[in-house]
Amino acid sequence: MDSIFYLSQGKIIAFQDGREICHTSEAVEKYRRNILDIYKRKEWKTSGQGAMFMGASTRHIDESSLQTQVEALLLIDEENLAYGANMDTSCGIYIKDPVEPQAPDRFILRRTDTNIFYLDYEPQEKLLALSVSDGSIERHLALCYSEKGDFSQITEGESIDIMPSFSRRDPKELYFSSSGLFFDTQRQTAHFSAYAINKLDLRSGEIKEIIAEVNYDFIRPREAADGTLYCIRRPRQTKKSSGFSLLDILLVPLRILKAIFSWLNFFSQRYTGESLTKRSSGPNPAKNQEKTDEEIFIEGNLINAAKTLKENTNSGDKFPGFAPKAWELVRLAENSKWDTIKKGVLDYTFSATGDIIYSNGKYIIHIQDDKDEKKLCQAHLATNLSMPRS
Repeated sequence: MDSIFYLSQGKIIAFQDGREICHTSEAVEKYRRNILDIYKRKEWKTSGQGAMFMGASTRHIDESSLQTQVEALLLIDEENLAYGANMDTSCGIYIKDPVEPQAPDRFILRRTDTNIFYLDYEPQEKLLALSVSDGSIERHLALCYSEKGDFSQITEGESIDIMPSFSRRDPKELYFSSSGLFFDTQRQTAHFSAYAINKLDLRSGEIKEIIAEVNYDFIRPREAADGTLYCIRRPRQTKKSSGFSLLDILLVPLRILKAIFSWLNFFSQRYTGESLTKRSSGPNPAKNQEKTDEEIFIEGNLINAAKTLKENTNSGDKFPGFAPKAWELVRLAENSKWDTIKKGVLDYTFSATGDIIYSNGKYIIHIQDDKDEKKLCQAHLATNLSMPRS
């Protein structure tokens, strides 16, 4: 079995020769060190007798609150592992040596006021496809030549375009998942449509909708070596809306006062380390509490991990995971119908021999001959699975 690379909560992991190896992101670690060094150099301004006399309060920085981590990962070939990292409002695409974890990183692209979320690579054109955001809700597709670092956005409009994937049969065709946006300016809310799978012709710019259903999201489209289209199909998570009742109207003033107090309390904790409801000094104690896995967000979907794991265990799964059964890996059959390959799938990829390797949120599993399964390793919320191409 070839090496498998994946992301686990922002960390680059490789499963090689039966063991897991962590690959450090040099860009992320350097950024974190720089931010902490800057804070340390300015710490004197908020400490000591002079600062106390001026009324300055001691501030504490929570390293876990830094908005920086690896968001996209892709094995380009045996010598190049590409990853996209977000560092607050800037981003970069970098290359690692997949064999030597401690080797220096090389960079392809750096951009400010941009974030990266997904990557795919076309070897003939040496072209990277990525999903980017300028800080708004919208996300769009962009192309970047790996040798030059040229960057160009290729989709636009009120939409969320994610998970680009080049066709294996035609390098000028690009699959992606897309959700339409509607902004209700009166209520200051955003509404999303279900994710559909589209195909973009890079020659003409024409976009063709491949599959769409009102009540289901279709994500992670990928073509196998034989040209068969696969994806993950999952029910939409929607919030039920209801009209205002008389009680809602009567409680409006109370809710406004509660919101104002919460706002003041947040800023008190943020800038002084003290709560308005409890005497304390230093960092907010809530920030030091370890987050449980009882409820977790997986790509915008709130999952009760313990409940889902129990349900999958009771249903007889050989290797039960955190992904709900309703998240199905499917493929497009000749009759334009979707065949379910496996239920409870978070992400997947193909091995060099065409076998399916998938993550169920707890394990990475190898499907052999479309039926037999073999557990490869335990991998918490593994996504961006990538292996050498056939």
